[in-house]
Amino acid sequence: MPKRDQSTKDSKSATLYAKRTDTNAEAYPVLIDDKGNLEVNATICDSIVTKRCAAVHPNRSIAVESATRLVGAAFDGDTLDTNFWTATSTGTGSIVIDGEADLATGTTTDSTITLVSARKARFVTCSPMEFKAVAEFHSAPDTDNIRRLGAYDTDNGFFFQLDGSTFSVVSRTDKTGSPVDNKIDSGSFNGDSTTYTLKTTASKFLIQYSGKTVSFIVDGASVHDINLTHDLRPTTMTLPITAEVINDNGNITNNELHIFGTSIVRHGKLETNPTSYYHALGTTSGINLKLTAGAVQGVILNNCENGAVVTLSDSVTDLTDTLWAFTSGVKFTTPTSLDFKGLPFSTGLRLTVSDDDASITVIYE
Repeated sequence: MPKRDQSTKDSKSATLYAKRTDTNAEAYPVLIDDKGNLEVNATICDSIVTKRCAAVHPNRSIAVESATRLVGAAFDGDTLDTNFWTATSTGTGSIVIDGEADLATGTTTDSTITLVSARKARFVTCSPMEFKAVAEFHSAPDTDNIRRLGAYDTDNGFFFQLDGSTFSVVSRTDKTGSPVDNKIDSGSFNGDSTTYTLKTTASKFLIQYSGKTVSFIVDGASVHDINLTHDLRPTTMTLPITAEVINDNGNITNNELHIFGTSIVRHGKLETNPTSYYHALGTTSGINLKLTAGAVQGVILNNCENGAVVTLSDSVTDLTDTLWAFTSGVKFTTPTSLDFKGLPFSTGLRLTVSDDDASITVIYE
């Protein structure tokens, strides 16, 4: 049994020494409270990025956040669901859906294939984001071929890259007015090892990003962390899922990238505190209610003249892409409330009232 040495005990704590009977045992000092109970400190930290530890709220409850999937849909069946994905190709580039998405260049010179999620994952300040994918760089590394996978577009984002035989992690920003890639090659990584050898079989790819850092993780191994300084930080963190296979410089080899599943999640609730905009009775050629991504929670039609057309569009310039359009057809003065259930938009939110007068309140985030 452990023995207690309380010779140093004061009114609040004492040092407790647990001693084992073997000759190599050492004394380990711990604390007991004023009621004689053992005081224990426990810290829960990320096993991969060890500097990240669990937090406690000021009211002494553990800080817990749910993970909300924002974009990404299963590749079920044998047809690409164009409601959720957009594929673009040149030459003999193609995509085959067979329970996964198989991207291939084909054998025509300099062919390409790109797959992009139809919507972007909206970034909310102070809520960390996570890109996840199970994928396989199916064909062998090939000179004059680039394969990429991550949360990015042509101007901003983060992705894994295989350029020839060089495996890299990349952060991209258009802060200078044109996209600039900050590329870190295997051999210069600061994770579990300075190098990482990409497997020829499927791997789990993970990118964790916030306003401060971005971490690249493959199969549970920390690959590299990038501190997002002012010059490296993207101008937007609202990003789509993108994957691409690019042949250039006359390459005619059929290079492939297979994706078994991918998504972007946000740690935190889907909804945030909304705001609102009131449009008095009249018309407008277009008012931008928001210049970035968000969600429409509801609309109150306060008053409407016969023939008024009310349009909400995912745009900051015109009526397209239309989210919702209302043609009154009849005059009414009794307010009507509509629940939009968090209807998402990616580019912005624009209100237009034409043909006749209407008064409307838009509730959005």
